[in-house]
Amino acid sequence: MSIPLVKLENVNFYYNHGKPSEVHALKNINLEIQKGGYAAFFGPSGCGKTTLTYLIGGIETEKTDAGKILINGRDIRELPKKALAVYRQLGVGIIFQQFNLIPSLSVLDNVALPMAFLGINVERRKKEALKLLDRFGMANYASRFPSDLSGGQQQRVSIARALSNNPPLIIADEPLGNLDSENANKALEFLKELNEKDGRTIVMVTHESWSLRDAKTIFYMKDGEIIKTEEAKSKVSVQKSLSEHLYKQLYSNATPEHLMARSLSYMLMRGFSAEEIKRFELFLTERLAGKINTESFAEFLIQPFKKGGLGLWKQRAEKITGTVDEIIENNKKIKDIYKRICGVIFRYTKSAL
Repeated sequence: MSIPLVKLENVNFYYNHGKPSEVHALKNINLEIQKGGYAAFFGPSGCGKTTLTYLIGGIETEKTDAGKILINGRDIRELPKKALAVYRQLGVGIIFQQFNLIPSLSVLDNVALPMAFLGINVERRKKEALKLLDRFGMANYASRFPSDLSGGQQQRVSIARALSNNPPLIIADEPLGNLDSENANKALEFLKELNEKDGRTIVMVTHESWSLRDAKTIFYMKDGEIIKTEEAKSKVSVQKSLSEHLYKQLYSNATPEHLMARSLSYMLMRGFSAEEIKRFELFLTERLAGKINTESFAEFLIQPFKKGGLGLWKQRAEKITGTVDEIIENNKKIKDIYKRICGVIFRYTKSAL
């Protein structure tokens, strides 16, 4: 196998190392990302995702242990300052959540700026910057300033700037955080295109499960550690893995039927009170586990709330009962049922943004 583009060996990182306020931000990190890969660091805020990508990108350079950060086989922690600067200019492009565009420069000059650091003449760098803006549908905004643009437009300019020196590695640090659902989807499509058509290696940081739809490798993080690595062979496997991971983290003692009932309850009973949803969830768990039949379940849905039911109209109760029966009938095994629910969760989460 060829040398990984990114490889970390026993990396630890501390903030305020040796001081009373010391924080062990990263703990014994070992990972590999192949050339042309699409990797994502996934986990809650504060788990070390951004710190890890800043180490890979050469932004955070403090060395606090003997671990190695190998880029194409070379440890960037051992690079002289000038060589590290070259790596940051040519080896990696970074897309930030806050966009980090320079407000006093035009859109065109923002994209062209990284090329200026390489000594490329003004005419050439503006020509190349305009090509990049055109690729992302922003050529008509070249003379405007960042303050004149929407969040989605600023993110597209940020992506164009990250590509200005043609780096093989793109780091996207929470790139969807300040975008609405439409522009977030566009940003993901751009990243997918850069990976599949341009052959660039993508490393994305995210805490939103739906944004992992195109990732090929997912590193699950918690408290500064990588607790699981998943190679996604298909979109279905991503859905299944995410659902299992998220729900086992939250409800480690719950049965598969309970997890499915919890997921379905919030979707089927949208607009109802928390108490009503909880009651529905309990009976749905019993139905999925085969402890009550269709008639008993339907009777519960129609029965008045004061008598222990939900008090639904008969037509709605029949529709919900039919949906549940269809799931049970078409999926005899718990594994198959769970796979179907994972797909529902994935699609619902995406559409809700």
